[in-house]
Amino acid sequence: MKAQTLTPRLLPPRWKALHGSRFKGPLKAWAELYTRGQLRFNKWGHIDSISNIPVDRALFVDIDSLESLRLAIPRINSTFRAMGLKKGYSAIRVNRSRRGWHLAFILAERLSASERVAAEAILGDDPMRAAMNFARARNAHRMPQFWRQRWDIFYDYKVESN
Repeated sequence: MKAQTLTPRLLPPRWKALHGSRFKGPLKAWAELYTRGQLRFNKWGHIDSISNIPVDRALFVDIDSLESLRLAIPRINSTFRAMGLKKGYSAIRVNRSRRGWHLAFILAERLSASERVAAEAILGDDPMRAAMNFARARNAHRMPQFWRQRWDIFYDYKVESN
């Protein structure tokens, strides 16, 4: 007698459930994981005060490698001119982070979310941070107003919990 072969039932990928086409989908999935005790955040951070600047008026660049740290004011200015940002920036703040540097540029003109992500990447932002910000920027119009101001921020310090 021949053994019966069962075809596995394909489930939709969890990635779509967490990052679905609507913003409410991830919240429901996260709430479900939380009630089951499977949602854990081991790292928390204290949000830097510079992150309170209106989101369309600032660029936040996180530089983790020494190769990317070769940013001098003349190079930054020429990069802004090459990007077509003629008004440039009104202020720069440079802070030391745990693995590198945080650069915050206060812009003289407003930029859309995708323009900000592109400008941050050109200025040397951490590639994974830029990729995550790009994904958030593509869905910025679906986010609740609270999160529109908080999708691209810096942390003063991070706290790890057990």
